[in-house]
Amino acid sequence: MADWQAQVAENTRRYGELSDRLARASITETSRDGGVRVTVGADGSVADLVLDDRVWPSSMPELAEQIMGCLRRARARIPDLLAQTMAETVGTQDESAALLMADARRKFPPPPPEPVDRNGGWGVDERRIGAAPRDQRPEPPPTPQPVRRPRTTPRPRDDRDDRDDGWDERPVLMDV
Repeated sequence: MADWQAQVAENTRRYGELSDRLARASITETSRDGGVRVTVGADGSVADLVLDDRVWPSSMPELAEQIMGCLRRARARIPDLLAQTMAETVGTQDESAALLMADARRKFPPPPPEPVDRNGGWGVDERRIGAAPRDQRPEPPPTPQPVRRPRTTPRPRDDRDDRDDGWDERPVLMDV
């Protein structure tokens, strides 16, 4: 009975250490251009988001895509962080450790492949062996030209009123 109690106490201590270390652990991912940096905790929650000044000229959909890409990549690294921390504290042979790892892999799967960027580059594929040479890559789609609208003439002023404030003396608040 004393051996069993000692083993339970030791397991409690090791899992407490695992919990403490995971509470302090974080993973940071940065966008390719360095303009977006996302840090997540071991539970997958966003701990920090840094947007560099250079990202503001980009469109909001591109910025959202960069943020979500960094978030997915950071979260996909959580199972590796958990495995390393578990190996250092509780070991990986325990049935509870296997259940925790399976749950982490289910919650934080690998991110989908990154799409080709909108400027005609090949994004991640550019670093792969066997990527198409630059002269064989498809041409980027043409940039749409802005639509020009005709100017409208200002409406004539009312002779009864010098002010053109748009208020036609209707009540502002009405009883309901």
